[in-house]
Amino acid sequence: MDPTALVMNFDVEAGIRLLEALDKTQLPVKAAFWLFHEESEDWRLYIATPLAGRKGPRAAYAMVVQELENLDIRSIAPSNVSVIDPTDSLVRLLSVPIRTGDDISRISFARNTINGVYVPAAYIYRMNP
Repeated sequence: MDPTALVMNFDVEAGIRLLEALDKTQLPVKAAFWLFHEESEDWRLYIATPLAGRKGPRAAYAMVVQELENLDIRSIAPSNVSVIDPTDSLVRLLSVPIRTGDDISRISFARNTINGVYVPAAYIYRMNP
């Protein structure tokens, strides 16, 4: 399936609302992005926070899910969210060509190869590991 045709197959604005809310909590977000997975043909929202390394991904994930519930965001299923450490290989890979600082960006990134790894499609809000 052509991932560029699916770029809007997720709620961009809901992702921004979630990230803005997380920025007001005790969960420092270093990277946030949607990534298309070809094998399952779906998008997953990745939130990279140092808390995933310190307290474990489950504790950080629980905080993200709590914010989804607080904001009543139903367009992002908790099962489509992954919370990872900023040192995760996926974050390191995507941060090679893209750095955003702490602001929220809207970067569409599709059909690119980074260090020999093909990235079918990504939508990046923040990449500041």
